[in-house]
Amino acid sequence: MTHRLLRVAGPLLGVGVLTLALKALHEELHAYHYRDIVHQLEALPWPRLLLAVGLVILSYGVLTGYDWIALRYVGSGLPYRTFGPAAFIATAVSNNVGFTWLSGGSIRLRFYTSQGLSTAEVTQVVGYITLSFWVGFLSVGGALFLFDPPPIPPELHLPQVGPRLIGGLFLGVVLFYAGLVLLRREPVRIRGWQLPMPTRHHLIWQVLVAGGDWLFAAATLYALLPGHDVSFHAVLGAFIVAQMSGLLSHVPGGIGVFETVVLLFLSDRIPKPVLLGTLVVYRAVYYLLPFALSVVLIGLYEVGQRRAQVQRLAGSAGRWASSLLPNVFALATFTTGVFLLVSSVTPALDGRWAWVDRVVPLPVRDVSHLSSGLVGAGLLLLARGIQRRLDGAYVLTVVLLGVGAAVAVLRGGEFRTALVLAVLFVCFLPCHREFYRRSSLLHERFTVGWVLAILAVLGATSWLGFFVHRNAEFSSELLWRFVLHGDAPRFVRVSVGAAVVVGVFAVAHLLRALPSQPERPSLDDLATARDIVSHSPDAFAHRALLGDLTLLFNASRTGFVMSTHQGRGWVALGDPIGPEPELAGLAWRWFEEVERHNAIPVFSAVRSEHLPLYMELGLSPQKVGEQARVALRDGAPEDSRQEWEGCGFEVIPGEGVGAWLAELERVAEDWCSRRGRGDVGALDARALALGPVALVRREGRVVAFASMWTGADREEVSVRLLRFSAEAPVGVMDWLVERLREWGRREGYHWLDLGLTPSADAEEASLSPTWSHLSTWRFVHGEHFEDLPSLRAFKQRFQPRWEPRYLVSPPGLSLPSVLEDVAGRVSAVRWVGLELGGDSILRHPPRIPS
Repeated sequence: MTHRLLRVAGPLLGVGVLTLALKALHEELHAYHYRDIVHQLEALPWPRLLLAVGLVILSYGVLTGYDWIALRYVGSGLPYRTFGPAAFIATAVSNNVGFTWLSGGSIRLRFYTSQGLSTAEVTQVVGYITLSFWVGFLSVGGALFLFDPPPIPPELHLPQVGPRLIGGLFLGVVLFYAGLVLLRREPVRIRGWQLPMPTRHHLIWQVLVAGGDWLFAAATLYALLPGHDVSFHAVLGAFIVAQMSGLLSHVPGGIGVFETVVLLFLSDRIPKPVLLGTLVVYRAVYYLLPFALSVVLIGLYEVGQRRAQVQRLAGSAGRWASSLLPNVFALATFTTGVFLLVSSVTPALDGRWAWVDRVVPLPVRDVSHLSSGLVGAGLLLLARGIQRRLDGAYVLTVVLLGVGAAVAVLRGGEFRTALVLAVLFVCFLPCHREFYRRSSLLHERFTVGWVLAILAVLGATSWLGFFVHRNAEFSSELLWRFVLHGDAPRFVRVSVGAAVVVGVFAVAHLLRALPSQPERPSLDDLATARDIVSHSPDAFAHRALLGDLTLLFNASRTGFVMSTHQGRGWVALGDPIGPEPELAGLAWRWFEEVERHNAIPVFSAVRSEHLPLYMELGLSPQKVGEQARVALRDGAPEDSRQEWEGCGFEVIPGEGVGAWLAELERVAEDWCSRRGRGDVGALDARALALGPVALVRREGRVVAFASMWTGADREEVSVRLLRFSAEAPVGVMDWLVERLREWGRREGYHWLDLGLTPSADAEEASLSPTWSHLSTWRFVHGEHFEDLPSLRAFKQRFQPRWEPRYLVSPPGLSLPSVLEDVAGRVSAVRWVGLELGGDSILRHPPRIPS
């Protein structure tokens, strides 16, 4: 319950602060007319605007410096030409969305991992960027408030402490941090997180880059202001307080909050309409223009992916751009919807109607005006589908962008609006392949944040319309009044139409069919799964054939996700199974099904190459261990001797296991009794029959065995279970695995899989919170937790390639309880891999014949 309240608190706080900001704006501007603000927009000199654009370029160049110093901090030597575009896009997105750690951080994770950085290093990069941001704020703000503090407007109701005291506290924090950097060399440990200390050179660059960021951003606003009696330090003070207010408000981009605070600071020296018009231009130049450029860059990457002559240059960039494309395009779609609604509820500028009056009939013009607002409302809803990669949402968005561009011209000759829509339309066109999910938007879950954002936009545009037309007489007849310059009736029709569109969608969404409870697979499902498994190179896919897991197939039934659930926790075992092009759609479909059941999704033991996909689902990765895979095509010379210490080795097919089942059960029971465990050693005859079984016999009796599953095209042979009895000679497990390696090589397999093992990467493990680390190990490694060092040491004898595996889950505090719910069920079905324990036989040195 607490976790749910925390998730709702942020969006609710943002809506509340935005409401207060709009109320303050209304009170400040009640004596002015909308046209006074529009006049300031039209009167802005071009030289001043070009100067502001130049300062924006410098500012964003400095902002990419955050990534430069952070990469040097983690020891990466990526050149600027490689990381510069990603840093720019991440900054442009986070400036508009807010929540820098989540929005910009996810983009950086996708890009930098594609460039070879580990998840731990990317976490350090994002953390260091955040630290540098605050170092710059405290340095610039502290110096300003300590040496030349601006007057604080009483309307802000800030604590009654001296500005110089605030400045002193800010600089005190910076000096304390500088002291740590200069005097401490040991890493800092905070609740299980370990962070290396920066050097003095890092500190200098932090202050220079972060300080330059704040100064150039404030200089852009100062350059746009007309020649009134206001100093740069006054603008800088207002800018810093306004930016902090926007960040703390949880409103995306601080929109409305930033403008209100600046207005309160500077309205006594600059006329309010002039100041508000300048702020509108500033937001367009500093926020929307870089974001539009980032959308174009991603579109160009997609075009580059389609051109063979630039494939070499765009290959890696296209992959990471492809992964972040949905979020960026969703924001662009949502912003365009807001733009159309705002332009629909405000009057057309003077002179725009001249040729339209002569060419376009009044009914067509009014229908076009209403259509523009409906297109805007539709784009607000479709933005969620774009974020979720829905094919239908993509098609509808492209159609609405084209319709919006056409009606923008018909309703009032708004060619600039049509140009914006046309540019976004062109950016969307080459990206159809990125929207592959054939699902209905009605089945998608709208989070609290999305719902409140849409309602906030409808409320804010309605407020703007009433503010602009506050002198009009509103009545029920206004909705049906059609006149040449009837701006107020058009505003009413657009507001009602947008509310109807959103309301109808909301009702349809609420009335959608309830999801059915997941069921065990039928015989037909198992037959389909068997056919899919027979073509899968992943040997673990056989786990689905035991019939005790839920199988979710794609529409074409060429792939599936296998999962188990208990309570609200749903855990998918491994990556989706099926053809590689189908994996992303399968993951989305399973994730969507879990959301429809209001459950918590967890993917376990997934490969690192699929992490960007799970990040798109909003899941956070946690490294749980490494898969030990022994290469069979380039291994040691083959030892052809099949006998050792009186033991013989043979491999029997799965269908022949029945004849040996009693012997295998005897070995398993002996192994279990010596370890003091009950049903841990119990055998599942169905699992044994799914693949070949290697037997070690001594004097005719089975003394050890290994159960195996095999992948298609002889990609791998995976050892699922090893057991040995007290009659086995010392070193039998080493000899058995060596025989398995030789057998796999003779049979033409590429890899011998020895199963999942806890990670030896202490640095990466230390970056995980302690509770998450322990609960994950409890889930993955189950009953043999105490023998993990012995397990890893045993596998290391065969010189495997260690491949990382991750558990991905929603960020928050729900993971331990979910894993505890399903841990028993998952560990009981033996999916973990090679099961070895701390028996004394493993502590003896190997006795394999040379």
